[in-house]
Amino acid sequence: MCSLHQIGAAIDNEGNVHQPYEASISIAEVPWQHLRQTMQDKGVRARNAFACQHRKQLQGSSEIDVTLLQRCIQALNNDDARWLKTVIQLDTWSDSRLEAVSDDSDGTCHYCGHHTGDIVHLIWKCQCFAKQREDLDPRLAQLDPDALPKALRLGIPLAMGAEESVMFWPNGREAEPTHLECLTKAGATYHGYLAPQGRMPLSAREGDQYSMNARQFVALLKTADAPLELELPLPCDAPAPVSPNVYSDGSLKNPKLQDWSLGGFGVWWPGRQLRNQPLSFNENEYTQHREEPQGISVWGATTGQRASSCRTELTAGLLAIHQDGPTHICSDSRSFVNKAQKLADGANLTRKLPWTIQPDGDLWQKLEQAILSKGRQAVKFT
Repeated sequence: MCSLHQIGAAIDNEGNVHQPYEASISIAEVPWQHLRQTMQDKGVRARNAFACQHRKQLQGSSEIDVTLLQRCIQALNNDDARWLKTVIQLDTWSDSRLEAVSDDSDGTCHYCGHHTGDIVHLIWKCQCFAKQREDLDPRLAQLDPDALPKALRLGIPLAMGAEESVMFWPNGREAEPTHLECLTKAGATYHGYLAPQGRMPLSAREGDQYSMNARQFVALLKTADAPLELELPLPCDAPAPVSPNVYSDGSLKNPKLQDWSLGGFGVWWPGRQLRNQPLSFNENEYTQHREEPQGISVWGATTGQRASSCRTELTAGLLAIHQDGPTHICSDSRSFVNKAQKLADGANLTRKLPWTIQPDGDLWQKLEQAILSKGRQAVKFT
């Protein structure tokens, strides 16, 4: 609790962590494998926010996009990566900094004699390095650094704003496109505006949501309104069909970028008609559907700020097995099928570790409960 207080967060009696302009996180519902990273990310963002408020070179900046910064560093060779790390740590001893501790320096650039010899001048403006900048990247050589936020001049990317804008960084005094012509000349392009379905969530914002950046707003949209509470299927004495009678699938977009990942699931019931098998409580509550002559399609979103491909497959299987009657589920996920069939065969998968500290244990526990409720003989996975 002390650590949460230090990063400007609080925890309520139900284990929900709250932080200004951030989607609330339930410690009990975050997948176990993601809990540590989720809380570490909060600490890193709080530390960076403190730096943005108190370090002169970053003052006025918003949230730092740590993931983008790390990926950029990884793409550089060793020498360039080492130099960038030195610059972004804000500990480079430029002539301007030396002036405060040495009588031999008056703060002017000792290369070109410019009256301000700070690191921004050295990187972007010093005429002694004009040829090197032109040779390395002619587009950047044409760019006026005053068109960029302070942090970006030092190679530190800011979190993307939620507003629809020609700039990727948040709107504000520094982000106003007063130098748009200069940016365009340097090769900056804008490839179009949001589609109507992308504008709808932005137009529905209210209150503090207008102060959120893109990451914060997407996290809010991915958060479920309520925990997944599935109605258990009725007991079934009939054996599972020899051939599959339902097909489940899950998918995760952007799995390596959890802040921008989007998970979904789908279930296909061949031959099912709503007049004979109406939608269950679970299907009505958590999914959308479409009836076709060949059967019923059911689909929905996998909520939560972090997810995995296995979690989306598991969610699809859960919706399929919770339908009353014998169930033979076919999935293209071998890992899901193998583990689910072990549960159907009566294996004890919590002998060493309880579900609460197993990856996606919350959903595996729900699957086990559904199997026991329906009856092992009525369930099969292939």
